[in-house]
Amino acid sequence: MNSKNTTAAPTEKSPKNLLIFITIGIILLLAVFLGVARRGATGTHEPVKTEKRATVPYLGPVQVLNGCGAVGAGEGMADFLRSRNFDVKNIGNAPERNYPFTLVIARSKDMTVARQITDSLHAGHCMLLRNGDTTYQVTVIIGSDYPDYKERLQ
Repeated sequence: MNSKNTTAAPTEKSPKNLLIFITIGIILLLAVFLGVARRGATGTHEPVKTEKRATVPYLGPVQVLNGCGAVGAGEGMADFLRSRNFDVKNIGNAPERNYPFTLVIARSKDMTVARQITDSLHAGHCMLLRNGDTTYQVTVIIGSDYPDYKERLQ
């Protein structure tokens, strides 16, 4: 009987392959270490604090009309509103001079600026009256209560 003994030679690990596996293992460990270290440095466990910037709100164009007839009432009111950063674009006389109180009129659906002016004046008369003209966002008509405001405006 002719029988051939065929036994396979044990596979030898090439030093080149072993070196590649060790190198890849070291790179992976280094990547994991750097990832953990970086995450710890940025504080992902705590919310990142961002600096808030102060913004100046848009305070829309304002019209001031003298509805009481007092000389200088329009200019005085305009100076006061400008000192509060309102954008007074027009000073004039109201068609009538018999307004019993100062009236703040919003000319658009957004009444924010009108309410801010009302709060600045400590006035209680603020209303929405749209006339189709979008030149001014707010119209302030100075009424006969202007002497009450005059001291506060200075």
